[in-house]
Amino acid sequence: MNALLKMLCVLAFISVFAAFAGEDDSGAAKAGEQIVTAICTRCHSTARICTNLGSDAPFWQAIAGKMKKNGAPLDEADVPVLVDYLAGLTAGSKPVCK
Repeated sequence: MNALLKMLCVLAFISVFAAFAGEDDSGAAKAGEQIVTAICTRCHSTARICTNLGSDAPFWQAIAGKMKKNGAPLDEADVPVLVDYLAGLTAGSKPVCK
């Protein structure tokens, strides 16, 4: 448990450092895409995610909460990155919609 707490602290530090280092939108988009690829697609096809593109941030926030409740290994720090990424995509956006 102590090792997990240390790892979470390190990840939080890296996230804060990246924000202050002036990470651009393409970096944030890449991070969001990686979360979708690594976490969301464990249980959902990209087609299912694609059907909901164009939805707003509160919609995706609720979805992320449901995912976590159902056991998705989604870190708290990743939730706003994921929500911003998906809320910023329009229907049919690649690479989510293939």
